[in-house]
Amino acid sequence: MGLALLASRSEQEWRPCAHLGKELKECSGIVASRQFPGVLWAHNDSGDLPRLFALERSGRILREVHVLGARNVDWEDLTIDDAGRLYIGDFGNNKNERRDLVVYVIREPDPRAPGPEIQSVPALQQIPFSFPEQKAFPDPEHLDFDCEALFWDHGRLYVLTKHRSDTRTVLYRLPAAGEPPLAQALGTAEIGSQVTAAALFPDGRRLLVLSYQYIHVFDRAPGTENFLGALEHRVVIEGKQCEGLCFFDDEVLFANEQREMYCLGLEQVLQADTYLPAPPRLRLRHAEPGPGSGTDWAAQTALPLHSEFPAGEASGAAPQIRLGWCERGLLLRASWSLPQRTVPAGEAGETLLYLMCGPPEAANPKLQSGQQVWEARRVDDDIELRPLLPEPGAALPGSVVQRSESTLVLEALVPLALGAGTDLALNVILLQPAAPEAHEWSWAGGSSTQPLENPLLWGRVELVP
Repeated sequence: MGLALLASRSEQEWRPCAHLGKELKECSGIVASRQFPGVLWAHNDSGDLPRLFALERSGRILREVHVLGARNVDWEDLTIDDAGRLYIGDFGNNKNERRDLVVYVIREPDPRAPGPEIQSVPALQQIPFSFPEQKAFPDPEHLDFDCEALFWDHGRLYVLTKHRSDTRTVLYRLPAAGEPPLAQALGTAEIGSQVTAAALFPDGRRLLVLSYQYIHVFDRAPGTENFLGALEHRVVIEGKQCEGLCFFDDEVLFANEQREMYCLGLEQVLQADTYLPAPPRLRLRHAEPGPGSGTDWAAQTALPLHSEFPAGEASGAAPQIRLGWCERGLLLRASWSLPQRTVPAGEAGETLLYLMCGPPEAANPKLQSGQQVWEARRVDDDIELRPLLPEPGAALPGSVVQRSESTLVLEALVPLALGAGTDLALNVILLQPAAPEAHEWSWAGGSSTQPLENPLLWGRVELVP
């Protein structure tokens, strides 16, 4: 795979814009009122009372509202219509064994009206449903019927599934009154993560889909109910375990289970790749004399491997990587536990790793001018580490150690002029096999749809003695 220089992106410092009231111990859904300006509605996850909380934008709780005739088995999301009705999705289904999925409907109360601090409202309606594709409860081979996202459009309710057997989501329309209690599949999309909430743009043309790492922006297929018509772009976020998403005036708000709420400008969300997670800072230890000659790799810095969202099912243990430095350059040790793989004659080989170094201002997940880039490529039973930028070159000598038939280890000294106190930008993209027999690789740490924008690590490192 070739690499191209890509435009840089601005940085976003990820700090909560509000902290939710202490009663919201595990916020799982949030929506803005359409009747009462400045009001948000939110609820807790499973195990709580069947209650909602009216909030101000600051996170302060205005009113607690209990829903009579309902129970909270696993409330996961809520939405609102134009007629003042709130819809509460009790359809969390982590083990895919529930047969009682339901949406509760209530009339939205005025949270600022005089009365007791805790108010009660009846459930006007219950909308039970099931997924016709689910044949077993649970089906251990298809854990694809959990659900955490609900939205409303022109009198109909829609949900998105949260999968555990792959990284896709399916869009379903829920039954209306008088229809059989079966959800109808309308579309599917590869999302590279697990869906936790959704919010439809006011004009109905775009759908925001929240996952643990991203806000995905989908374009609705014209003239259809397929809101997953095309993935326009996605915004990388950093907000811990985010499970609630909504529009609020000209903002997009998303909340996590740690009682924190974050905000993004609506217009900025529409700009692809505008936001980035805060760049981490690591400290790399000095080591001598170098790889292959007694370096204490256990004492070197281990890179955090965020592999909870792989593009494919990895075989074997997750790849490991450690970094250090000496006066002659950057020390790199990467290892993969995997079956032996043979590249057919005439093929260029399989890429295992990209390493990108540059000045501090180059700390950006996208490639840009000023970076030096190396590629580790498997060729037959060997690994070559070659510079790609700024000038392609020959493989670095003595850089490969093969420990056994099931383990590949790359130890390299990447030539850089380094000294204690040096501040260095570093991006690492590490790959792992997607299947034992296939000549395919998934990007450790992100979806394969935008691999160069999902490095294992990006940020700045400091060299210490």
